[in-house]
Amino acid sequence: MTFQKESREQKGGGGMKIKAKVFLAITLLSLFCAASLKAEPISSVSSLMDEPASLFDIGMMRMRDFNKTDWIPTLMNELKGMNLKLQDPGAGGVVYSFEENTITITVMLLGEPDEKTCANILKKYKDIIAPPTLSSSSERNTLVITSCFDHINYSVGRLPKNSGDDLLKIIRVTVGIGEKEGISNGKTLYCTSNLFEDTPSFKKYGF
Repeated sequence: MTFQKESREQKGGGGMKIKAKVFLAITLLSLFCAASLKAEPISSVSSLMDEPASLFDIGMMRMRDFNKTDWIPTLMNELKGMNLKLQDPGAGGVVYSFEENTITITVMLLGEPDEKTCANILKKYKDIIAPPTLSSSSERNTLVITSCFDHINYSVGRLPKNSGDDLLKIIRVTVGIGEKEGISNGKTLYCTSNLFEDTPSFKKYGF
């Protein structure tokens, strides 16, 4: 009786071991199949993954973010009561032109196109982007702009010493006022000037 009881226990234990091995085999097979069926990126996506972002790319992204989340909201707060609405800034209103070698920071407004109004708003906009210093109204605090195109909390020492000054020279600021939604849809007025210029230039469409 004792022998039969031990035999039954051994058989039961052996069955449990077999079940455990089968379960482990199924689990491993499932993991292997899942790994083999894992999707791989297509060639164009792989190319994008391998393409490094330059410090200029990152700087443009930072400026677009500043424009959408800081500069434009601050400007619109100062324009309260002027019967002007903000139009969609699209990509953030900061664009580099290869043909002209310029960086243009733009805000698009919906309202009555008027040169004097446009020029006044342009001055406000520039004062927000690069505020005049306390020592001189002709000098501007450009730290926010130049820091967009720099490493965070460290420097590798490879950038030219005058890179910040050269960058500021190619920055233009533009205010657009259109009577209808959309770029150059209906009467639209643009006033533009470089960051350190006082006199803007004007372009009119649909007048």
